[in-house]
Amino acid sequence: MADRDQILVDFQAFTGIEDFDQCRLILESHDWDLSTAVQNAMTGLDSPQDASLPVQQVIGPLFPPDLPDPLRHHAANIDAGFHISPPLYNLVGDSADIEPVLGGAASALDLQAMPGPSFPPPSRLLNFNIEYKNSTIILVLTDSDTVGRIKQLIEEHNGVPCLEQRLSGWQAKQDRLVKDSDILRDLLLPKDNVLYLFTDYMSGLAENNATPGEAAGLPERLAQTFTLNISYIDKVQNYKLDFPGSRTVREIKGDIYSLTDIPVRHQVWQGWPSQAADEDMTLAGCGITYPSHNLEVSSSQPSTSNNSASQTPPVSAAADTINISDDEFEDAQESMEMDEDIFTSEDHLGRRQQPLMPSDATDQTGALEQFSREFAERYGDCHPVFYLGSLESALKDSLQTRAVDRKLLAIYLHHDNSILANVFCSQVLCQESIVNVLSNNFITWSWDLTSEANRAHLLTMCTQHFGSVAASTVRKFKADELPLLLIISRNRSINEVVNVIQASVTVDELMTQLIQASENFQGQLQQEIVEEGERDEREQMKRDQDEAYQESLQADRAKEVMKQQEEAEQRQIEEVMERALHEEEERQRQIKEEKEATQLSLACALPEEPPADCQHTMARIRFRLPGGEILTRRFLGENKLQILLNFVSSKGFSSAEYKVLTTFPRRDLAQCDSQASLQELKLCPQETVMLEQISDQED
Repeated sequence: MADRDQILVDFQAFTGIEDFDQCRLILESHDWDLSTAVQNAMTGLDSPQDASLPVQQVIGPLFPPDLPDPLRHHAANIDAGFHISPPLYNLVGDSADIEPVLGGAASALDLQAMPGPSFPPPSRLLNFNIEYKNSTIILVLTDSDTVGRIKQLIEEHNGVPCLEQRLSGWQAKQDRLVKDSDILRDLLLPKDNVLYLFTDYMSGLAENNATPGEAAGLPERLAQTFTLNISYIDKVQNYKLDFPGSRTVREIKGDIYSLTDIPVRHQVWQGWPSQAADEDMTLAGCGITYPSHNLEVSSSQPSTSNNSASQTPPVSAAADTINISDDEFEDAQESMEMDEDIFTSEDHLGRRQQPLMPSDATDQTGALEQFSREFAERYGDCHPVFYLGSLESALKDSLQTRAVDRKLLAIYLHHDNSILANVFCSQVLCQESIVNVLSNNFITWSWDLTSEANRAHLLTMCTQHFGSVAASTVRKFKADELPLLLIISRNRSINEVVNVIQASVTVDELMTQLIQASENFQGQLQQEIVEEGERDEREQMKRDQDEAYQESLQADRAKEVMKQQEEAEQRQIEEVMERALHEEEERQRQIKEEKEATQLSLACALPEEPPADCQHTMARIRFRLPGGEILTRRFLGENKLQILLNFVSSKGFSSAEYKVLTTFPRRDLAQCDSQASLQELKLCPQETVMLEQISDQED
């Protein structure tokens, strides 16, 4: 009731109608749809007390400042003089646009009973996604434009003449055919619209294949439901599936893959009309018979138990069966010539459908993580956000928290063996509008009943948390009656199932039931929210008093110990500084002693320097120290490089701190093999090396 009061306030603020009963009557005639009621009321709006004022004084600059949220953005643009250039946008319109609106739009008010000037309703922006073959045309127009204007823009975009265009999928709230002269405002369209574009050629296909009992027009066939009787020859199985006429051949084949595990490229069909070779054709336009049509499907791959290559259909035969084009056939041949290893990999065969849950899901959190991941793989990223945790945790976070934070719990039960599962998930549950409602008003918990063990687990959980009645309700549903949604509420500390929504519902029906359940739940919470708020206020007052007392007590104590703390801190600082200074001096002393000991040890371990007249191969090495000093020493050619490095270290230049560089070619001997001989390193008979300190950046 609170929501309707707010709608009534917004309606009065927008239209300026002060008569309370009249406003309520208008809203009730439009099912409390604020946008529709405002449009129709503004068409005949008249305020007798303001009839003598200019337009700007009657309705403000153009719109009142407290305009409801759905229209405030566009009104602000108009009031500020913001105009979006044609052809796609026309917010205000000229006199030629206003005249047909005033003359043809239906008003919720009696124009005869309310004399005086009337003004056109504010323009709305309407979004149109036009589906044509394998492309989408996106248009944005105002509701003052006509259907013919849409066709003109389509012709400018892809060259299809207006006279050959057939648009279907209108969501007009009037039971009549849509004509080119119709103004979009009169059709009462939603903001977002999806239309399907067909040409006379495509419509002719449907009409030529129409039987006496079916509708001849393609728009009517798009709204019909076609029954496909599909025989799976390889496993002798039959499927009876219902699809809307707007479903494409490509989408049908994708659905069959989920049932038979035959990838689309390996499906061999019998019974499709020749027009179905274009997989972007809809059921309504491809020429199948209504209300039912018989098809056969098999796999082009041989069975694993049959090793005879002769039973594999030749490529040409498969191509004739599905009637693909020459370009598509060449692409298929190129794909078949790829490495066999690539074809046998799971990624390139098309990801094989995995179960949503392990067969015996004892770990609820892990099982639900797999459920969410596999669900997204099947139906895309736009899906309900499933709660990743046990059912007990989901109940606590949804129904056993603060009243202001509570949400209904929606339990989604899935069964892979149900034919309805794929259709319900892809066409209903994963619609963006449904996902938004569930995300904002529900916590959604899921479970897979395909496995008997998982079914038993769920029945045990239902008995524990909802009672035996709820468990019996779930138990009576068979596999072909799934999936379904259980709506769980809480009344007087008892969890109860308030609604069971089966998969046979449409998007609008599911939306209605979810919103109704949420509104009823919010109505029940109002009293609890008020009581909870009063209780929180009392507890907060008590906490404030306790905190004030504790603060006063602590302030008194702080004065007594403040001086002692300051003195203690000063002593600690002095002790820390003195200890740090002592430790640094000790560390430097130890480093110096260790360095001297290392140098002495290395010097003692060095072999004696060979005499100048030694007959063996010698290396006379000149060391250029960093300060410019030169040291010279003789080594035997067979001495290891490590002996030379030890000599350098014994002089106080360790290889960790200094580079030992040759002049030409320039190289750092400290980075060479220390066990290589000086002769191998080509340091004989003489060489000059430089000692260069390693910088901090290099280190």
